[in-house]
Amino acid sequence: MTAADTVTRTRFPGATVFGMCAAAAVAAAAVMLRLFPTGIAVALIVATAAAAALAGWDLRTHRLPNRATAGLAAAGLVAAVVLGVAGQIPTVWPAFAGLVIFGFVGLLEALPRDALGGGDAKLLAAAGAWSGLLGWGGLLPTLLCMHLVMMLTLAAARLRRGSSRVVMGPAIAAGLVTGWTVVGLLA
Repeated sequence: MTAADTVTRTRFPGATVFGMCAAAAVAAAAVMLRLFPTGIAVALIVATAAAAALAGWDLRTHRLPNRATAGLAAAGLVAAVVLGVAGQIPTVWPAFAGLVIFGFVGLLEALPRDALGGGDAKLLAAAGAWSGLLGWGGLLPTLLCMHLVMMLTLAAARLRRGSSRVVMGPAIAAGLVTGWTVVGLLA
């Protein structure tokens, strides 16, 4: 195998992963537009695209960059303020509470050895900020859906290869969109 073959083989899986994440984000965008008012849907589509990009990044590098997760969290809070001022959501407090609650849960899950990584915990906090756009009633269902998808991912990894070490960014992103869909269907 030549060096050129190695480079080609390295790039192809990355492109495939990002393509799959982009396709998932487009599908999720269609769902969001049907379930939520336009302003909230557009904000959630932006968050979905960013979460999909981070999921692809995590799959490829096994890392979630601090700047990206912190930026996503800050953008969620800014979106809440903008939508609050525009009258699209009744209050911004669920976004701030979501950031704190989801971040605290992520921190607790990152403390034990061989648990979530620090980037995963920060991605959970960002997910909480964005989930707050759905109001107080959107926080618990989203958190539960995210954890259900994470547990299923861990179980599948153990069955497949006997390991509990898995990349959790994609599971967090998938659980996030699943949670938002459940909240939208229940509303």
